[in-house]
Amino acid sequence: IAMIMNNLAELYRLQGKYEQAESLYLRALKILREILGEEHLDIAVILNGLSLLYQDQMIYDKSKTILLEIVNIVRNNFGEDHIYVAITNRKIASMHKLLEEYGEACQLYLEIVNKGNILFAEDPHFMVTILSDISDVLGKLEKYEIAESLYLNSLPIFLSKLGEDHPDSRTVFYDFVDCLTTAHQAGFAHTLSDHPLTQSLLQQIRENEST
Repeated sequence: IAMIMNNLAELYRLQGKYEQAESLYLRALKILREILGEEHLDIAVILNGLSLLYQDQMIYDKSKTILLEIVNIVRNNFGEDHIYVAITNRKIASMHKLLEEYGEACQLYLEIVNKGNILFAEDPHFMVTILSDISDVLGKLEKYEIAESLYLNSLPIFLSKLGEDHPDSRTVFYDFVDCLTTAHQAGFAHTLSDHPLTQSLLQQIRENEST
């Protein structure tokens, strides 16, 4: 019954009938918490829908609070290093970003990147999106040198494990070029390292500007 309520709530959410959706999500949560306790994964499923409901209404603080509850459930069921934990943390970081809490977002993204070797084995494409996310946030913080370092550390992993012609490897490379281009245009090229690849790409960016 609770999961049917959840499905109906999802339908209402997609139709923009937010009050009806919220009421059903909360009723479904009450039923499952009484039957299954607070840590069952079905609770996380319903909470995810409720989080999306608040996100749809741009109530980002509520959405973020629910995501924090979800990540605790996922962590307790799968362990700290599971990719589901990283996926949920990415959602929380996105909420921080929408709230312009760039420092908090950056910290969470960095925690995910630091588990890169574990997560890469699970889903290389997920790591592509994380690098893109954190690069965007670091740009807002004008910390291009940190983004550069992350790309320089990550790109060899993609190249060695997937090869340079793999779509994910190419995406990471071109995202790195975009990062350097943004840093150059913002006047922060001087903060970047003397790494040969960085300097070679910066030279190409300058030459393309002059043509």
